Amino acid sequence: MGLITRAAAVFEALMLAGLGGFMVWLAFSADYWLLLNPKFRWLTGLAGALLAAAGLAAMALAAKRRAGGARAALFAVLLAACLISQPVVLATPGVDAASVLDEPARSKPTQTSRVAWNGQEYIRINVAELFMLAQNAKADPTARRYVFRAQVVSDPEMDKGGVLLAGRLMVWCCLADAVVVAFLVDHGGPAPALGDWVEAYGRLTPAQATAHAGVEAKLKAGPMLAIERKYLFRAERLRPCPAPSVPYIFTVHQAEPYAY
Repeated sequence: MGLITRAAAVFEALMLAGLGGFMVWLAFSADYWLLLNPKFRWLTGLAGALLAAAGLAAMALAAKRRAGGARAALFAVLLAACLISQPVVLATPGVDAASVLDEPARSKPTQTSRVAWNGQEYIRINVAELFMLAQNAKADPTARRYVFRAQVVSDPEMDKGGVLLAGRLMVWCCLADAVVVAFLVDHGGPAPALGDWVEAYGRLTPAQATAHAGVEAKLKAGPMLAIERKYLFRAERLRPCPAPSVPYIFTVHQAEPYAY
């Protein structure tokens, strides 16, 4: 085998090993959550390790195999794209991305699942869990009080009527299937600014039983927005709160204690 052919085979193997190494690095990176749900970290790391091992094996056999020029070029382009993308991925102001390394532990509540305010007990829950509870509850979902954190995503004009749309991005697998899960919140007070994070205490109310049913009907859900239609959230208390260290929802529990 000629020197050029062997060099091409080594180059192809190096690119393959490099892609595997990048996947292993990404699996341990604090920025993994920006691309994929942290629960798939182990799978990404394992796939990367296997890919790197295949690249090293191909390098050892470079003298006995013929490289595909198009394949080697494809590997090189993919690896270059991965490396070039890193400055963009790492630039995420205001988010404590390092805390996502502990996502499996964070999904297990370390605080009480209920809180009290003004003589009433409220169940801590995240927006996605409350959305699913409203959609699938066998018992009356309006019987209990809940508290959740969400970001104001509604038009300021809507807030003038004492109702706002609050939601949070939920990621099942990756950002390609992410969706903002949102509730109309009837708060009856001063309107928070668009983008503010709020903590809402209250209970679900059938949408048709409120004065804001007309507002709800005008809202259009998009490919990135899922709005609960059957129930509004009537807030008994709405207060500003800091954004969660990781604003996305990765974990959804079917019963208490919820992920909050």
